[in-house]
Amino acid sequence: MLFISVAMITVITYGIWLYKTDSEQAGIHNDEHFEISLLDAYKIGLSKANHWDPKAKLYLISSVDSDFGPEQGIDGKRRYWNMIFAVPGSPKSIIYTLHDREIINTIPTTDMTSINEVIDSIDAIKFDSSALIQKVQSDLMPAKGWATGYHFILSRGIDFDLIEVVGADKEGLLKKLYFNGQTGESINPTSLQVMK
Repeated sequence: MLFISVAMITVITYGIWLYKTDSEQAGIHNDEHFEISLLDAYKIGLSKANHWDPKAKLYLISSVDSDFGPEQGIDGKRRYWNMIFAVPGSPKSIIYTLHDREIINTIPTTDMTSINEVIDSIDAIKFDSSALIQKVQSDLMPAKGWATGYHFILSRGIDFDLIEVVGADKEGLLKKLYFNGQTGESINPTSLQVMK
């Protein structure tokens, strides 16, 4: 669905802009203990979202760039994440930006037109980015440039929760590998039915 693609681009672009603004004002630290996996970021966002609305469910989570080089995400962990939580059946949603384990920005919106493609439960996701990175490193290299290192995205497909690992192919071109979040099974993109 076009809306999801636009939402993903908006979230990633906003994260890059916010990172640049924040880092220029506050200075940067590169301590490894600030890096967290996709599921760890999800847990932090979910805790905050449950205070905002107990019915909130994850719609999308994506890692975003910091500027410390192509080794970012090499262990399945990143410092910066953006996420959207939505209330199914309602236009209510909220965007969180997470830097170094802390939510640094919150944007409540009413732009979601009764979105129901949400992740029902964190417990349904059995595979984390830190486990999936081991499966991809023979086929996927760390990207350079706009999407530096490895990136991780979790969203709802038509039949399952979808984890995307983003990196580069052997020629350095952007490449994604897809996995079922419940089973860890690799998904062939030509047979992928996802609402994008």
